[in-house]
Amino acid sequence: MSHTKWFRKRVKYRYDNPHSFWSLITDTQTLKADILIEGEKITLVEPGLQSGGRLAGRSFESIDASGKLIMPGGVDPHTHFDLPMASTVSSDDHYTGHKAAAFGGTTTVLDFIPQDPGSLEANVDAWHKKADPKAAIDLASI
Repeated sequence: MSHTKWFRKRVKYRYDNPHSFWSLITDTQTLKADILIEGEKITLVEPGLQSGGRLAGRSFESIDASGKLIMPGGVDPHTHFDLPMASTVSSDDHYTGHKAAAFGGTTTVLDFIPQDPGSLEANVDAWHKKADPKAAIDLASI
């Protein structure tokens, strides 16, 4: 399930500055390129998409990221948001924890679910009912 209330927008974007390309960092290389994002998915990465490339002449909303480093979002595979333990609850709920994660570059978290009485499915459903309204980034539960 995708949660985009606070951190991302569900619109079509064209990230391009034809006069000064910006640095895109992947797991294998750093390159100067443009990125076409449609919905929430990167669909094209190449230099000069709009200024003479495959998309020349098409109109897009642009964000100038000159001088910025564009990197993939991080995944935190071990979180405990709003988790009851002993006679207290962990310090961050899903909103505050997600907001802090997003500011640090993390766009997906895997949150641990308490194993309360009842079926696993019931525990997962109860946890998502609690977490989903506060989710600000992508969330999976384990």
